[in-house]
Amino acid sequence: MQINQNSENNFYSLTSGSEVFLLGKLLKNSSSGAVHICKNDYYAEKIISLLNCFFPEIEVLELPAWDTNPYDRTSPNISIISKRLFTLSKIKNGLGKNQILVTTANAILTKLIPQEVIKNSTLALKEKIEIRRDQLTKFLVDNSYINVAAATESGEFAIRGSLIDIIPTNQDCGIRIDFFGDEIESIRKYDPLTQITTGSIDEIDLIPASEILLNKENIEKFKQGYLKNFGLKSSSSDQLYEAISNGRRHNGAENLLPL
Repeated sequence: MQINQNSENNFYSLTSGSEVFLLGKLLKNSSSGAVHICKNDYYAEKIISLLNCFFPEIEVLELPAWDTNPYDRTSPNISIISKRLFTLSKIKNGLGKNQILVTTANAILTKLIPQEVIKNSTLALKEKIEIRRDQLTKFLVDNSYINVAAATESGEFAIRGSLIDIIPTNQDCGIRIDFFGDEIESIRKYDPLTQITTGSIDEIDLIPASEILLNKENIEKFKQGYLKNFGLKSSSSDQLYEAISNGRRHNGAENLLPL
């Protein structure tokens, strides 16, 4: 099977799943990454599994669609949001060599966080760097993390003396940051269920906890767009409008991202 890198290539009547070998060959001969759009999530999972099996050297990134209907008053599953945010943070500077983005038609039709927002909403933390606790707290709040007594779910953080526990959306464990004054003394992993420390790491990149960033600018844009498109008799009669206007996350807010 011949691939011409300098012109359009058309292939027909491919057996289901066989396109992974075409994708592998395409990436092998390319200096950049690729995007593969599947017809649905089930087929996308099949393609991802085959790519990981036959081409382990290729980094496969998944951008799934939300598991909600348009303008539902329910939010997508947190695992889906985490996958989307992880992938968007990975490709914020574009796809590189031996990288492929596998997505679906539904997923690419959903409005995404602008690339510049993702770039400006990433914070790199390392041991021994100086950062005030209030600066880190502000970053977490501005990027939709929820302040709780004990961080046990993705997108939560807890402040306990010199410790700040965070469960980032791009990690499968909690991150425990220990401060000494305005310096990060250590960064450790912990089990969200038992709250027991399980190991240490040197650095961590924090990304947003939600596709809705409830900072002052975005809240004001939302209020203007919501009133223009839907109107409002009383703010107390619309819990979603009231919550977002006051900087609180609410079920279904993601579906109003276009506002």
